[in-house]
Amino acid sequence: MNTSLYLPDELAKKLDNYVKNLQPGISKNKVIALAIEEFLNQKEIENQWSKEVMDWQGVEGFELDRSEGLLDINEEELDVFA
Repeated sequence: MNTSLYLPDELAKKLDNYVKNLQPGISKNKVIALAIEEFLNQKEIENQWSKEVMDWQGVEGFELDRSEGLLDINEEELDVFA
């Protein structure tokens, strides 16, 4: 798929220098595609829960009463968090 891309001048110069001097034989398009792929892979990893979290079954015998919230805690109980 063709996509137009605007790069700020300084970034474009850095990319040109990289392609010409550091990675001869690789195209700017290839470098950009690899960078986007790496970015998206990293975002995918960041958005995944670990296996340990996904496999967690809770604590046997512990039930959370969702009707009780922090607003129900008095000042003495809040000292525990200080």
